[in-house]
Amino acid sequence: MKKFDYRYLLLIVLSSALLLYVWFDSNRRRRLENHYRQARQKEKTGDAAGALEEYHHAVEAAPGKSVPYGKRGNFHFARQEYRLALADYDRALTLDRNATVLYFNRGMVRAALEDFAGAAADFTRTIELSPLNFDAFYYRAVVRVEQGDWRGAAADAREVLSFRKQDARAYYILGYALSEMGQEKTAEEALLASIRFAPDYAYPYCSLGALKSGQGDLPGALQALETALRLKPDFSRAYFVRGQVREKLKEPDAALLDYDRAIELNPDRNFDYYYRRGDLKYRQGDLIGAIIDYDRIAYLKPDAVRAYIGRANVKNALGEYENALADLNKALELDPRHGQAYYLRSRVLARLERTAEAIADGVKFLERTPDDPAGREWLRQLRKKAD
Repeated sequence: MKKFDYRYLLLIVLSSALLLYVWFDSNRRRRLENHYRQARQKEKTGDAAGALEEYHHAVEAAPGKSVPYGKRGNFHFARQEYRLALADYDRALTLDRNATVLYFNRGMVRAALEDFAGAAADFTRTIELSPLNFDAFYYRAVVRVEQGDWRGAAADAREVLSFRKQDARAYYILGYALSEMGQEKTAEEALLASIRFAPDYAYPYCSLGALKSGQGDLPGALQALETALRLKPDFSRAYFVRGQVREKLKEPDAALLDYDRAIELNPDRNFDYYYRRGDLKYRQGDLIGAIIDYDRIAYLKPDAVRAYIGRANVKNALGEYENALADLNKALELDPRHGQAYYLRSRVLARLERTAEAIADGVKFLERTPDDPAGREWLRQLRKKAD
């Protein structure tokens, strides 16, 4: 009797398994596409809850695939639900570590959450996987501006411009970065190029106004800033910069109105607005108003050294020496190298008749700023008093 060849049976079993897998995978793909189609239709009709339910079903249907998580992440991102979007992109990237679009989208989410280091890393990975993704170069430039990496931002903007030679946004980023680097001539050229290619784009006008203000061209600065505000009436930074220009023009009341408007439009993010308004209120004699602004900064950003120094300066003027001392102690706890804090604390300690401690702080101030004539004179007076 001929021996049965089990290889034929194995071949039949494997073929059947393959056909079953193909059928199952095809059926799963159809179900996924149906969920995606239903989700898009529900989004169009404003049924966000129904759309999200479809994305949930897609994830349940293919929990080991990255695409359903990515699509649900896109849904959350569009609705500014950034934490939920981040969780979905994180999960998707554990399933597919070479998905360029997922790194890019996660970078956008991290930028929205002000995780600029994480966003820069994601845009860098996007560029590694797709070297001609100039959107990734552009948004990494934006993130690097937020990080204060002016050289990196300028380099990325130039990469964009090497391919998209009339990209007004890239010219703006380049001009902004160059301005911060002190390269005023090339910065102005880049900002003017941005305006030439997109005359209705408000941002380069604001940066041009700041640049002209620094150059002493105050009428030119005002003209650029007023154009920015005409194009974008809710442009908080343009109000802030115009307030600075009006201070230079000796128009403190108008400057305060601009700072008020800048803060109204952006109350919880840019602490420079509060600093500047607080300093101006102090110089105008509105000491309580200045303290309110410094209080706000300290509340929003408890490690903001300048807030404690500014508030201490006002409290010193009000004769609240112990409270001023507490703020200066906090400032130096946060930044033990801050020379101005030592100088101001030296003055407060002198008011409290703690002359030896005042001298010690005066010495520390001069160790950090040895060429300051006011500091040397102050220390001379203290030592004379101690003798």
